[in-house]
Amino acid sequence: MNLKIEDISKVIKDQIKNYASKTQQDEIGYVIQVGDGIAKVHGLEKCKANELLTEWKNGEHTEDSFAYMAAENSTDSGSATNGGLYEDIYPGQMVDAFDAWCFDASRKPGDTGIVKTEYGYHIMYFVSTGEHAYWYARAENDYLNELSVSVLQEISAEFTVEDTEQNAAIVDVMQQD
Repeated sequence: MNLKIEDISKVIKDQIKNYASKTQQDEIGYVIQVGDGIAKVHGLEKCKANELLTEWKNGEHTEDSFAYMAAENSTDSGSATNGGLYEDIYPGQMVDAFDAWCFDASRKPGDTGIVKTEYGYHIMYFVSTGEHAYWYARAENDYLNELSVSVLQEISAEFTVEDTEQNAAIVDVMQQD
C-alpha cells in the first residue's frame, strides 16, 4: 500500500475537526510555592479529599483507621477530637448535602463518599443508623423532659425553700465543685 503525505494529512485534519473534547474541569487550584520537589497548592480541596479517601481505602480501611484519619486531617473542631463522628443526627439537622448522603435509603454501614457543602469537601464514613427511629428518640426525649419538670414541681410543692445566708453559702460551695 502506498500512502501519500496528503492522505495522511487529510485523515489527521478530519480527526482534529471532528474531535469532541471530553475534558471536564471540576476544580481550579493555584501553585503557591515549589521547592525541593514539593509543590504547595491552594484550592484543591476535592483532590485532597480524594487522596485521603484513596489512601484510607488502600490501607487498613476500618472504622478506627477512619477515625484516626479524621482526627489527623479534619479542620472541623467540633468533630475532629472524636474521629469525625456525629451521633444521633436526624433529618434537617445538617446541611442538605449531608442529609442527602446520610439518609439515602440505600446507605449501609461501611459506605464511604465525598460530600461537597458550602463549607468544603467532607469525607464520609457511614457507621450505622440509630437504635430507634427519629420520632421515637424525639418522643422519648420530650417525655423525659416533661417527667423531670413534673418531679421538680412535686418536690417544690412538698418542700419550702428559705432564702437565708446559710442556704446561700451552701449554694456557693456547691457551685465551686
